[in-house]
Amino acid sequence: MDIWQKSKSNIDWVIKLKGLASKPYINVRDMGPAVAGLLGGPLVGLGAGLIGGIHRFTLGGLTCNACSLATIIVGLVGGLIHYYRHGQLISIWGVLLFAVLGESFHMGLSLLLSRPFDQALAAVRVAALPMIFNNSLGGALSILIMSDMNKRLAEDKKLEQKLASIIRRE
Repeated sequence: MDIWQKSKSNIDWVIKLKGLASKPYINVRDMGPAVAGLLGGPLVGLGAGLIGGIHRFTLGGLTCNACSLATIIVGLVGGLIHYYRHGQLISIWGVLLFAVLGESFHMGLSLLLSRPFDQALAAVRVAALPMIFNNSLGGALSILIMSDMNKRLAEDKKLEQKLASIIRRE
């Protein structure tokens, strides 16, 4: 393959990727900032949301602005939940509810800000259920893992205290 064919092949690949920007993305982009906010607070959620939102913005497409903004807001709201719960980990049901509401907000924002409306509606119809399901499942699994880690750390701490007590007695 000569250099011209290789360049043409790369250009064709880039054009195909750019064409994807006009199609709805089914993704779990909001899960990262949401969980980051729930675990780390408002600044962490906002930071993760900005990273995800800027990335989404660079992809372009019909819902670019709405999706970028939604990702940032979901991260910040996750952080506010952490703040108002004083760092206490949210329950699995709580994170499921948060993810469903967050993704529903995301879809609503896409309908509100994206034009033409009929194309935005078609994109939301394709993306809504898979994104709500996947972000909810991913968020719940993340919190489940953190909850399990916290329980194990608490058990380890109790064991260490018990051992320290035994050592002191001897």
